[in-house]
Amino acid sequence: MLKVAGAMQSQRAGGVRDACGCREDAVVVRVAADGLVVPVITDIGAKKLSAITVERHGLIARAREGKLPPEQMRGGTFTISSLGMFGVEEFSAIINLPESAILAVGAIVDTPVVRDGVVVIRPILKLTLTYDHRVIDGAKAAAFVVSLKDV
Repeated sequence: MLKVAGAMQSQRAGGVRDACGCREDAVVVRVAADGLVVPVITDIGAKKLSAITVERHGLIARAREGKLPPEQMRGGTFTISSLGMFGVEEFSAIINLPESAILAVGAIVDTPVVRDGVVVIRPILKLTLTYDHRVIDGAKAAAFVVSLKDV
């Protein structure tokens, strides 16, 4: 799990809630036939990727069936939004308040790049982080984005 201090916070009345060190949340964004549904996967820092995948599929199924209770759509601190499946290569996502950041994930595109002086084709994925500078310092946001290269 990515660990960058200050990267998982949310705005609350009276101040900022720090999710690091107590509870780490992520939000999975899914476009449903009748609009945007944003289910929350809680305590994501304590879960293995396989468990997150299973929980994500269950949340998506319940959202499609209209059986996602309101408590499973609030309390998040960070959103991941992907439009890559629609062929969108890059976009800027808008933060869902009271969360502090949203990561936009584009499509993977075969792109010519130079490696050791030779042009080769590599799959490139563009990510864009939108964050609230009142909650997350720019240096911490940059450290988070850099840490994604190691995932």
